[in-house]
Amino acid sequence: MKKTIIIIAALLSISSAAAYAQEDNKDTKELLKRIEEMEVKVKKHKSLSFGQKPFSEFSMLSYSGYGFNFVKGSETFNPWLSREIVQNVFEVNLHPTGWLSFNAGFDLKWNKFTSKEKIFDIDGGKFVPSVMPKLEKSTIRTFSLAVPASMGFSIGKFELRLGVEGVKNINKYTSVRSKYSAGNSDYTRKTKGGEVERYQLNYQGSLLFNKEIGIYYKYCPKQLVPGNDMIKQYQTIGIIAFL
Repeated sequence: MKKTIIIIAALLSISSAAAYAQEDNKDTKELLKRIEEMEVKVKKHKSLSFGQKPFSEFSMLSYSGYGFNFVKGSETFNPWLSREIVQNVFEVNLHPTGWLSFNAGFDLKWNKFTSKEKIFDIDGGKFVPSVMPKLEKSTIRTFSLAVPASMGFSIGKFELRLGVEGVKNINKYTSVRSKYSAGNSDYTRKTKGGEVERYQLNYQGSLLFNKEIGIYYKYCPKQLVPGNDMIKQYQTIGIIAFL
């Protein structure tokens, strides 16, 4: 009798375990099905257009830029030796829709304007040409903090940004470095240029490809040195590389 009871209990246990395993297997299949459905939704979301991005993004050291400065109406400055270097510190992007964005950030800028015709020194706050012979080049340098703000429009893998750039020039005077030769000797002279305009507002636009590389244009209407027309209304054309 005891053996019969033990056998019946064992069969009931096996039956119960089998039923539980079957139920657990059913729950597992349903869970896997749900996961697969979620993966399909994620894939569909990722396959949306290039402009479809999270609502907000924050990045540091986002891009670097290198451009050439062209001084309007001046043949004194050489545009291929006059350059701008830009290093982004941080950038914030908002994407209310898939094709529209608002962008703002904080940049460091190094500008220089180079002449092979005249040497620039300070004399009563104005630049004056020097009589030193055999000038190699004379360069005016500035260091600035910049806050760019723009509106972006995405079309496929391209993004067009239009906006402004607020600039604060850190150095009070332009730094002038001149290289020249007199007789059989070469010299390098470092002096001050005119007092720098403290604040500027520039207009800018850029065309980006897949947010990896792009070209940019800036128009700077304000005089770099107040009271001097030599560096007035200069333009910058350059390349942006995203890090």
